[in-house]
Amino acid sequence: MGNIFKAVLVAIAFFVMSCGKSDNFDPKDLVGSTWYLESVTFGDTSYHISNCAKESKIVFTDTEYTKTEYAGTDGNCTPSNKQVGTYTISGNAILVKYGYNSNTNAEPKITISGKKLTLSEYKKGNTGKETPLIKVFVRR
Repeated sequence: MGNIFKAVLVAIAFFVMSCGKSDNFDPKDLVGSTWYLESVTFGDTSYHISNCAKESKIVFTDTEYTKTEYAGTDGNCTPSNKQVGTYTISGNAILVKYGYNSNTNAEPKITISGKKLTLSEYKKGNTGKETPLIKVFVRR
């Protein structure tokens, strides 16, 4: 009976540890990874995104961050905006510093949890008020 109890405790401990590890962000996994847009929320509103918009992606190299947004009609998707910068990692947050070819001064906050990358930044809404823009990306 004691051995069965110990085996169950070991199995539970292993399960808890393996679940926790799956949510941890390992910076080594970032290099060479490509993340594709899954959802967009502006303020309190979630938006439907087209198949072209779902081709929007973030790519990380050893030192560079590239975000390419796509637009158009399905089957005729073209890049509509590209931002390139450098990045540093602090815990599970990625701090981006845009390069010279960026058309915005806003630097996003990026976090990774499990297999989801969340890009958060503020944009001016129709009222002129700064409103949170949240884009969630996933690996495919």
